[in-house]
Amino acid sequence: MLPTALLASCLSDDLDGELITLRPIDFEGPAPGFAVAISLGGEDVVLDWSGAQGTAVSVFRSSDPALLASLPLGNALPAGVVEVVLDPSATDYTDVGAADHDDLTPHYYYRVGIETGDARVLSQMVMKTTTAMAQGYNKLAVCMVGGPERASDVVARLGSSVVSVWGWDAVNQSYIHWTPAYGVGSAADFTIGLGGVLMAQVDGSTPAYQSLVGAVPTNEPFEVTGRPGNNWWTLPVGYSGPAMASYWVDQVGYWGVGRWDNLTQSASWYWNSDYADFGLEACQPYDMYLPGDACTSNADCGEDTFCHFVDAASCGDVAAGLCKAQPIGCEEAPQGEVCGCDGVTYPSACEAEQAGASVASEGACECPPGFAGANCDTEIDECEANPCVNGDCEDQVNAYECACSPGWTGTDCEIEIDECEADPCDNGVCVDQVNGYVCVCSPGWTGTDCEIEIDECEADPCDNGVCVDQVNGYVCVCAPGWTGTDCEIEIDECEADPCDNGVCVDQVNGYVCVCDPGWTGTDCDTPDAPPEPT
Repeated sequence: MLPTALLASCLSDDLDGELITLRPIDFEGPAPGFAVAISLGGEDVVLDWSGAQGTAVSVFRSSDPALLASLPLGNALPAGVVEVVLDPSATDYTDVGAADHDDLTPHYYYRVGIETGDARVLSQMVMKTTTAMAQGYNKLAVCMVGGPERASDVVARLGSSVVSVWGWDAVNQSYIHWTPAYGVGSAADFTIGLGGVLMAQVDGSTPAYQSLVGAVPTNEPFEVTGRPGNNWWTLPVGYSGPAMASYWVDQVGYWGVGRWDNLTQSASWYWNSDYADFGLEACQPYDMYLPGDACTSNADCGEDTFCHFVDAASCGDVAAGLCKAQPIGCEEAPQGEVCGCDGVTYPSACEAEQAGASVASEGACECPPGFAGANCDTEIDECEANPCVNGDCEDQVNAYECACSPGWTGTDCEIEIDECEADPCDNGVCVDQVNGYVCVCSPGWTGTDCEIEIDECEADPCDNGVCVDQVNGYVCVCAPGWTGTDCEIEIDECEADPCDNGVCVDQVNGYVCVCDPGWTGTDCDTPDAPPEPT
C-alpha cells in the first residue's frame, strides 16, 4: 500500500475533465550535433561516437548544461567545464565513477569535440542524472531522450531491487501500477513519456544512488500534464524561470507545489506563506496541485475568458495556464508591441489578451527560422532564388538540398567533378569533361583508359619472317635468306662474288657457282684434275 503522504491532502471528488497534455517544448539551447551514445557500465558513464574521427578529440563535461550549449571551441573554457583530451583515434570514453552507487555525484552533461583540419565540430549533448534511493518508494523524473519508456524499462535500468513501478493517472486522480509479475509489454506495462515522472518501489538491496542516462532533448515532445487536481511534474533541461515553489502558488495561482523525499519517505508541500518554501531544479520530480480553472487552450475556458500562461510557463511548454477574463477595452492600457503565444504581433499586451493570446515576449514576433508572415505560418521557399547552379532544388524548413546533375557536386552543385582526379588513363593524358573524361593515348596504346597495348603484328607486316610485337612498334625476325624491316628483301648471296672462276647464280639463302671450263668446287676454286695418260 502506498504511504498517504504521497497523496495531496485536499483531493476533491468533484474534479472532472480530460487529461491535459501540453504542446511540445522547442529547446533552443543544446544544439544538435553528431551522434553520441551514452550508457552505464556499472558505476561508470560510457560514451561512444563510433564513425566520427578527427585530428584532435576532447570530451567536455559540466554539471551546467548552459555552459556546454554554447561551448567556445578554440577559446578558454568557462569555469565549470572539464575537458579531457583523448588520443585522436579515440571513439569512446569511460568516465570512471561518474555514476557511483555509494556517493552522490552531480547531474553530468557531456559533449564530444572533434577537430578536423580547420573545422571544429561538437556532438549532441548527452546527460546523466543521479537520484538518492532508499528502501520504499522513490520518485524519478525522465527528462532525457532514451530514458525509460515503459514501466518495465525501469527494472532494466535500475536492476532487480525494483519490485514495482508506479505512475500517476491525472485524469482519474489515482495511481497506476506494474510489477515484473505482470510481464513486459502487458496491458499494465504503462508508458512513460519524455517529461514524465515515475515512482520505483525498491527493496533493501538497492544501491544508495541510481542513475539514468540519455540525450538532452532538442525539439522532441516534452509532455506535461496539467489538469485540475494533483499532477506529477518536472522541469526541462535548460529551464531558467523562477526557481521557487512559492512563485507558482503565490503569483501564478496554483494551489500547491510538493516534493517527495526518497530518503525520509515523506512529502513536503508549499501551500502558502505559512509553509517552508523550496527551490525547483530541472529534472527533479515534483507535484503541482492545480485549481479547477486550469487550462491548456482557450477551449478549456468559458465565454469571455482565455487560457493565460505566465512567462515561466512558456506558452504552455513548461506548465499549465489558468483561465482569465478577457479585457473589455484597451484604450488606457500601456502600449508596446508584444508577440502572442499564437505567433501574432499585437500593439499591446492588453490587445493580445483581448484576442485570447498570452504574451510570449516583448516586441514584435520573430518567426522561427524558415517561416514568415504575420502569423509565422508561411514556410519560406529557399529554392525560390534558384541556388542550385547545376541541379534540382528541394525545399526544406530553413534549408534546401540540391540534387546535383551528373558530373556536379558541392552544396549548390557549383563544383564540376574532375573525373581525371582519379588518374584513369593508364597510358595517356586525361582530358576532363562534364560527367566524363577522354583519354588521349600515348603512341602504341588504345582503349577507353589507354589500357590496351596495340598489337602491331596483327597486320602481319613481316613478309618472310616472324613478327615480335613491341610498344608502338614491332620487330621482324627474318627467315634465313631475307632481310629488311619487313623481311621483304631477298639477300643476294652473289653480291660477295663468291665464285672465283665462274658465274654466281643467286638463290634464297644460298647461291650456285657455274664454273668456267677447267674449274670445279663450290666456289669454282679447284682446278680440274689433268686427264689420265692413255
